[in-house]
Amino acid sequence: MIKNTRQIVSAVLICASVLSAASCVWDKEEASNSDVITLTWYVPGNKQNDMAQVMEEANKIVEPAIGAVIDLKMIDTFSFQEKINMMMSASEQFDLVFTGAGNSYSECVQKGGLLDISGMIDEYAPKLREVVTDYAFDEVTIDGKIYGIPNMQMLAGERAFFVQKKYAREYGLDVTSIEKPEDLEPFLAWVHEKYPDLYPYNPGQGLGMWDRMNYIELESTIGYSYSDLIDGDDKIKAVWLRETEEDQQAVETLREWYLKGYIRPDVLSVSDDTLDLKAGKYVITTGLWKPGFEAETYNSTGREYIAVKYIYNYRKANNIPDITFGGGAKNTMISVSRTCKDPEKALKFIELVNTNAQLYNLLAFGIEGKHYTVNDDNKIVLNADSGYYHNASWKFGCTYNAKIMEGQEDDVWIETKKLNDSAAASPMGGFTFDPGSVVNEILAISMINTQYKVMACGAEDKEVYWDEYVSKMKAAGIEKVCAEYEKQMNEFLASKK
Repeated sequence: MIKNTRQIVSAVLICASVLSAASCVWDKEEASNSDVITLTWYVPGNKQNDMAQVMEEANKIVEPAIGAVIDLKMIDTFSFQEKINMMMSASEQFDLVFTGAGNSYSECVQKGGLLDISGMIDEYAPKLREVVTDYAFDEVTIDGKIYGIPNMQMLAGERAFFVQKKYAREYGLDVTSIEKPEDLEPFLAWVHEKYPDLYPYNPGQGLGMWDRMNYIELESTIGYSYSDLIDGDDKIKAVWLRETEEDQQAVETLREWYLKGYIRPDVLSVSDDTLDLKAGKYVITTGLWKPGFEAETYNSTGREYIAVKYIYNYRKANNIPDITFGGGAKNTMISVSRTCKDPEKALKFIELVNTNAQLYNLLAFGIEGKHYTVNDDNKIVLNADSGYYHNASWKFGCTYNAKIMEGQEDDVWIETKKLNDSAAASPMGGFTFDPGSVVNEILAISMINTQYKVMACGAEDKEVYWDEYVSKMKAAGIEKVCAEYEKQMNEFLASKK
């Protein structure tokens, strides 16, 4: 009995010793972990069920590298800018944010919501200079300061029509013969007659498919001629795009297409047509062409598309120099919030996600075997039914690091980089409009343009609203804003000399 008692006491002492040691280890780990901050990063998109699992794997890379962890939060794309604007206005604390398309980089800067990181890049994220081209940095520089890091994706793309391949083949559509939107008319008529349950044309890009042929669009429906960048006189003339011949033609053509049934009759009431896209209801959609678009579009819609690069055809047919300007750096960026708790670590993370392919692909595509598989050609096949599905790698960093998807060419990122590197640096790269003297006019103009979105889809006769629209825009100060744009752009060009 004494022997058993001694054994019990000995066991208890050993257990106590072990628990004490474990407690010390736990205390040390807790103390260490208390120094690891969490950086909150907001990105547009749908919330993902498996986000926690992906973050756990990602932070196994992030924490040892920068002494912090990342909390990636998704906000619905359609409400992203509104939500971020509210957070910035309230000085709400967060660390990183997507800026660009759907959350204007320039507007975020003007609102004072972003941190100037231009003096920190070389010290805390020097490798970014090897990833991001000089002209991309130049484009996002505002008054000598940088407030975000461009995601190197397709920066020199052109708008194009995307046509479902099976209908294009059945019809025998010659994509090289389309030089302007009106050239699609015979094909649209054929689709409407043979497939009456489909929508031949999706007017999502509105009048931009016309004015982009000759103009570069700014904001507030103001732009300038493409020829102003190549004529060598270093002068820019600002124009109100709605008064151009191209936009006049667009309004009339869209109205004709609507009346002929090429545009869905309920177009004005549809705010989200994602399900219709996936169902293949649209035969032609519009967007920005880039290498590998076929695979991305297929993964988004389950449909095969071909691109009609009509602007290239137009310039070739009219002997216009086919110079592509790299002007897309502001479209997809990662910025540091003004309220960031640790800007140095935030910038280190931006460098890491742009240079560490394993981390980047985790965030972009999820976990191999769960959210995607790898086929015999060593290309990834996304699982749309998994708990982590973005199909938008451009949101998370440099796309040159992305795994190649099924359907993409082996050299997709080599070709993308080649196109970016061959693009001409726009003389207007780095220009940012200061709205201070016309801020009230811009607000009024924006509200009017929202009210008259009907012109971009043809759902009403031009004669009913056009004169009224023009009158309201002029009363709101569109000519004053246009003149201010022209003044500032030419002052910018003069300063670069």
